[in-house]
Amino acid sequence: MKKVLFVFGLIFSSISFASGTLEISSQQFGGVVPKNGVRIPFLTIHIASLNEEVEISEITVKRSGLSESSDISRLIAITDKFHRSLKTSFHNDDLARLRFRNPLTITPEEPQKITIYGNLNMTATSGRTISISLENIESNAENITEPTVKETFQDYQKRTLQRTTKRQRIRCKNSRCYRVQ
Repeated sequence: MKKVLFVFGLIFSSISFASGTLEISSQQFGGVVPKNGVRIPFLTIHIASLNEEVEISEITVKRSGLSESSDISRLIAITDKFHRSLKTSFHNDDLARLRFRNPLTITPEEPQKITIYGNLNMTATSGRTISISLENIESNAENITEPTVKETFQDYQKRTLQRTTKRQRIRCKNSRCYRVQ
């Protein structure tokens, strides 16, 4: 009877209900790296919880570019607080699943930055390009969103041009300065 209760407790203790909203943005590394470089930062993911505590258990990334899956090995995700995922490599479908041994907890007060590192094992002499993009995040969040941009570049450019086109003179009198149109 004790064995049945113990197994019953394990089954229901691992169930978590969906809650919270995650806001996710990612940034790819752009630059030239050494041919057989070690621990190269390929992707940076910024994650924030908007309203409740959320747990992340797995991150899936996809490889693209003029390279092979075997060109990158020992992928690992590391947070700012040195919370590490298990090491993995790309499979035949160009996907790699980075699993956390203990789920990564994201609180509304404390956003996290996760960097995905990898080692290069290139055998070709030149002409290889590698890119890693975020494919999926396994979490107990209800919604996953991308941050909204308040204004576009053209709106910003218009706003700055309007500010700079007005001509104003500054007059000073008795150590007080004021603007005159």
